[in-house]
Amino acid sequence: MDPGAVGRPRGGWGFWCACAALLVLLGLAAARARFTSDLKAMLPTNDAELNRLVGFLDARGTTRLLAIEATTAPGVALEAAKPELARLVADLAPRGATPLPQPGAAEMAHLVQVIEAKLPVLLTAEQLAALATDSAPAGLRAQLARIRQKATDPDDVFTASAARADLLGLGYRPLQALEAISAGAAYDHGLIVHPDGRSLLLPLQVDFDPGESGRTDALMTAADAAVARAAAAGVTLSVVGSYRHFRDNAVALRADSMTTVPLGAALIALLLWSLARSWTGVLAMYLPAALSLIGAVAVLSVCGGMVALPLVGFAATLLGVAVDYGIQMTTALRAGDAAPVHRPLLMSWLVSLCAFAGLLTSPVPALASLGVLVLGGLATAYLAARWLLPRVVAAKPRPDPWRRWTLPLLAWCERFPRRRLLLGALITLALAPGLGRLAMVSDLQRMDGSQPATRAALSTFLERWGSLESTNFLVCEQPEADAALDAIVTARTRLALPPSRLEQFMPGADERARRQAAWNAFWTAHGDAFRADLAVACAELGLRPAAFAASLARYQPVAEPIPLTLADWDGTPLTLALAGLLHHGDGAWQAASPVDRLSRPETIALPARVAELAPGPVWVATRIHMAERLVAVLSSDLARRGLLIALTVTVAVVLLVRRARPCLAMLLPPAVALAWTFGLLGWMGEELTPFSVLVAAFVGGIGIDCAIFLAQGEQRARLVSPVIACIATAIAGTSTMIVAHHPLLAGVGLTLTIGMGSCLVACLLLTPALAGRGAPPR
Repeated sequence: MDPGAVGRPRGGWGFWCACAALLVLLGLAAARARFTSDLKAMLPTNDAELNRLVGFLDARGTTRLLAIEATTAPGVALEAAKPELARLVADLAPRGATPLPQPGAAEMAHLVQVIEAKLPVLLTAEQLAALATDSAPAGLRAQLARIRQKATDPDDVFTASAARADLLGLGYRPLQALEAISAGAAYDHGLIVHPDGRSLLLPLQVDFDPGESGRTDALMTAADAAVARAAAAGVTLSVVGSYRHFRDNAVALRADSMTTVPLGAALIALLLWSLARSWTGVLAMYLPAALSLIGAVAVLSVCGGMVALPLVGFAATLLGVAVDYGIQMTTALRAGDAAPVHRPLLMSWLVSLCAFAGLLTSPVPALASLGVLVLGGLATAYLAARWLLPRVVAAKPRPDPWRRWTLPLLAWCERFPRRRLLLGALITLALAPGLGRLAMVSDLQRMDGSQPATRAALSTFLERWGSLESTNFLVCEQPEADAALDAIVTARTRLALPPSRLEQFMPGADERARRQAAWNAFWTAHGDAFRADLAVACAELGLRPAAFAASLARYQPVAEPIPLTLADWDGTPLTLALAGLLHHGDGAWQAASPVDRLSRPETIALPARVAELAPGPVWVATRIHMAERLVAVLSSDLARRGLLIALTVTVAVVLLVRRARPCLAMLLPPAVALAWTFGLLGWMGEELTPFSVLVAAFVGGIGIDCAIFLAQGEQRARLVSPVIACIATAIAGTSTMIVAHHPLLAGVGLTLTIGMGSCLVACLLLTPALAGRGAPPR
């Protein structure tokens, strides 16, 4: 270790007291910051469609379900799974997961009564069409034969009494809309039994959002313990739901951080030590960046912004620009004269401020908060590098350890400038066509860090059970409930979609009129024949037609219109289900009709189909649509921010330099580096995410910083080593992310690594060739 790397603190007591006071104020402000892991409040506010989708789907709470599937090993009865599921319920209840409420006998009896009273307006046209077959002589005889067989069982009194009141079982037909998620499944005390009889399903409702990482981790840890315990009893439990995916992503991020961050930090430390040859010098180089993190959070806290934890991590990456300040100033001080670095350091800071100031006007709160974080951090880093490091780092001339190879490299770059420009042009011509191959990510699952076992479990679950919850809806808002309901019915008819439970049990006024007219037409046409056929069939089977007098009285045309409102379903199992699909708020009625059992391509195409086949007040709300809309809005705003940043940086450089050739030497290399970066990504077939696009700001910031320093003609030989060190440390820190298991981190790491490498090559090839070796700019 070099004992002279850091000298005794210099400066009066006033200076150090002011520094201490400022640091205390920043610490207090940062300590008052409000941190959150929920990004809902950070979403764009300027897009009405996105806000409508987010508000609607968030109100449904469709992510707050957890499904536990139980299967047994060969030779183990399915009944063995029930005690394990009961123990799991007891374990998860204290952590916020409880079984869905089960209807009691009184609620089911009341449901049957309401259906019997409203039957003419509850049967759809398709159900009436099937009735023609069941009421024909052959179908009628088969039904009576089944009833006669059931009636011989003295324990089955319910079947006989129900048959007398509803011989054709018409009341059961509407209830088919309430079947379990898999056709033919049955309920058994809160459990759903699969038709194959080999698996049970336990649906649970959770009282907190999966984004609450601490509670989600505790919930899933308890579930994992139950899974391991059940396995010892020959029962396989599979946990499916958004909570498992959230936990997987959190675990993947933590695991990647534990591997990539230490490795990146070690590589950076070794690189900087090779330049400083002193660990205290390395610490001095990183002092401005460390203080910048405190300053960034403090400034955002003072501005009243909510600090989103994912943005802090991303801001820390962007604030890697601040490391450049510490490297340049520490290297200059250790060389014995920091004066030549003051002006380019100030220029670099001012240009970076102008660049990231473009984020402040973004209507996306996440981007605006990111702008505040970066500006506050860069301001803190510059002040620390400019006025604190000179009081800490000893000004004592020392040789540059990298000089033996950086000077020959610089000499090669300065020799034959036209050849270097031609080489840069050839690289650009080779990579630029890749820009046309770029596309934004189309499958958002590529941004998901769930484990392969989690994805396999979800795939198996969907194949066996179908969807656990509705995430696709047709939505309509109208001043009157009947108008909204009728618009939904019209849309589903045009789309050839079967009615959901909303249309089945809450038809609008027009649909009720159509159903009642169809009921009356059917029994007017078939009533007499049905009675005659019933008498004949009863005589053949030895039954009395008078026993079915209640059914004959019900199977009649109805003259008066039959009303139907939400209040009619009060006290039945449908109360909560229908209230969540039809409710009144903000002066209008909103009807939300679930669209289940669609494939992913069908779900993606649904909004376009609705716009084409059912124009009007009906719109589509799906999670896939919301995610794609979010990506589109963020990408569009980032594109506008990019143009604004490019214009602002150009104006700032022109005003600061006021000479054409140095301006071109500072502006062209970062622009070319960005073209190389995304052109190469295009040739590689990589799809861009909003995070990858945002990385462009970091690439451009590093690029223009390095170009500013390399454009300093006469001082270039002294500045080239710290410039290369800055980019080399950035490459070392970001390249480790490429091996991350989380696809989002891996994608960002790949983009950053390619971008940093492009910056290094572009700045070395183009900046000296364009700037020349004249006097430094004014």
